[in-house]
Amino acid sequence: MELTNYNGLWALGFIPVLILIHSLRHRSVPRQTTTLFIWEQVLKQESGSVSLGSWIKNLSMLIQILIIILFSLGLAKPVWFTKKGLPQDHILVLDISASMKTTLESGNRFDHARTAAIGIIESLPHSDRAMILSAGTTPFIEQSFSSDRSALKQVLRKLKASDVPGDMEKAVHLAQSFSVAERMARIHVITDGAGYDLPSLTRSDDRIHPVIVPGPEHQPSRNVGITRFEFRKQKGSASGFEALVRVRNYMTDPAVFKLQIFSDRQSILDQKIGLDAGEHRTLIYRFNNISPSVLKAQVTVRDDFDVDNTVWAVFNYPPKLRVYLVSKGGFFINQILGVYPHLNLTVSESLPASSWDEVVSRNDIVILDRVAPQGPLNGSFLLIDSLPKEIPVTQAGIVDTPKILGWNSLSPIANSLRHTQFKINTAKKVRLDKQVTPVLASDHSPLIYTFHDDRVKAVIMGFDLENSDLPLRVAFPVLIKNMIQWLAPEKQPFAFTSLAAGQPFAMELSPHETRDDSVQVRLPSNRWERFRVSGSRFEFNPTHTVGLYKVKTSGQRTQFSVNLFNENESDITIRRGNQVNHHQDSGTGLIHPVYRKEGMDRKKSAKPIWPLVLAMALILIGFEFMLWLQRIKGR
Repeated sequence: MELTNYNGLWALGFIPVLILIHSLRHRSVPRQTTTLFIWEQVLKQESGSVSLGSWIKNLSMLIQILIIILFSLGLAKPVWFTKKGLPQDHILVLDISASMKTTLESGNRFDHARTAAIGIIESLPHSDRAMILSAGTTPFIEQSFSSDRSALKQVLRKLKASDVPGDMEKAVHLAQSFSVAERMARIHVITDGAGYDLPSLTRSDDRIHPVIVPGPEHQPSRNVGITRFEFRKQKGSASGFEALVRVRNYMTDPAVFKLQIFSDRQSILDQKIGLDAGEHRTLIYRFNNISPSVLKAQVTVRDDFDVDNTVWAVFNYPPKLRVYLVSKGGFFINQILGVYPHLNLTVSESLPASSWDEVVSRNDIVILDRVAPQGPLNGSFLLIDSLPKEIPVTQAGIVDTPKILGWNSLSPIANSLRHTQFKINTAKKVRLDKQVTPVLASDHSPLIYTFHDDRVKAVIMGFDLENSDLPLRVAFPVLIKNMIQWLAPEKQPFAFTSLAAGQPFAMELSPHETRDDSVQVRLPSNRWERFRVSGSRFEFNPTHTVGLYKVKTSGQRTQFSVNLFNENESDITIRRGNQVNHHQDSGTGLIHPVYRKEGMDRKKSAKPIWPLVLAMALILIGFEFMLWLQRIKGR
């Protein structure tokens, strides 16, 4: 029996009160009378008998105490568990993180995990169901609850370990959410237990049964890995680079290995390094006269984990940004744009309607300085004191000497401009639609705002630069730089693109590139895949394999690298506290779980017995009522 509501036991507090009430009952005072000798003779004759009245009085108090105990027990909602062969749910949580790729004498850790999972499926009773979850960076339901053994084993055979760091805690919490009270599911966590504290995760839930592979009797794992690899340009040098490499020895013995760095397949470093047991070292190298697109670093060592032995760094050098400026004597905007070396600037005083479509399609950014557009907007635009009809902004007059209130800190255009102030003589007074985002606000009207939809990406300055002192401020180059980066983020002068495994890759697409409605990605396996896009942003999520990725659109080509860079995942040593009881099949060498005897019991059925307890209390109340009637009649 088990109580499900311990708050109901508060009713036991009435027992002392009941005893106190009975102790305070009125008692008669004995007095001598002339007929006392007659009663003394009667009492002597009945001295051998028991007084029923005294028993009835004491029995009444005992019954009332028993009634309180039964009512308190009923409020505690007791249930009685009976063992029955009822169908049970099982949730298999398989660790697919990078450490499961650790090689063993036969296969790798995940091969053993898959075999253990198939063994669990085959041992289930026919009426039981099972669900399969994979535990990577984000847990995923590989197979919902099913009693089809063939389908479950087929899913397991197709499942593979990835190169991403695992989040077992998140996967276990997801599994627990599927284990409802009516069908208490058994959660089988099949993992190597490396990189996290498994006992603390399973200690508070008896439903969780860990299966550790490959087992504690396996020889200690060996690994030396690169945990960080970064490059940057040297200051003041067009072709000089600095490289930062961090290496770590996870073994219990010293290790000597070779570190090599390649620039576009050409070796630029070959060095022998020695590390003590558990030592990590950060190395910095300087290289001159190189312009790499792909840099690769690798350690040459015989270990059990090769995911972190090779890492990549990718440099993207996009072509110059094509900017077309239409301005009638805009001295400041012309001068500031000429400073940026990665801009291919074309300046014109006018843009006729006959050339509008061709100019817009050939340039990345079109700047209109106090000039009205001569055709439909389709692309990226910087509009200075110009308000086309396509922008959902309504002009409501002119504002003289507006007072700047502040910048929108959430807008990337306002980066490093939080405290910037300047003077404006006159500006447009406007009302913005919900699609328009204010960047700079004044006491009467927004002064700078942005608009972005599937066709147009625009920054609007609602005042004339020549009518302000903004071009004389230090913030002016910063503002123009932020605008260019927001309008054409895919074409920056230098980009170092390296992602951690599992981290999504995102890139901005120009309106011209979205016309194709697709982006092609080449995976590290050299297989090309096509993805449909909608809008101006492409996000690639399946970065679960380390290596080089190439991205191709109708207007640009770029590449990025994916590396593990996770010191916990590179630590493939199975912690001593994470080991559980298991045995090894002498024929296959595979590890199978051994649970406690009580842990393998079938699911118990809970039957509430509080109605029976309350019924007994009601019977006692009836019996107490009969005793009370008897006492009344006796009087």
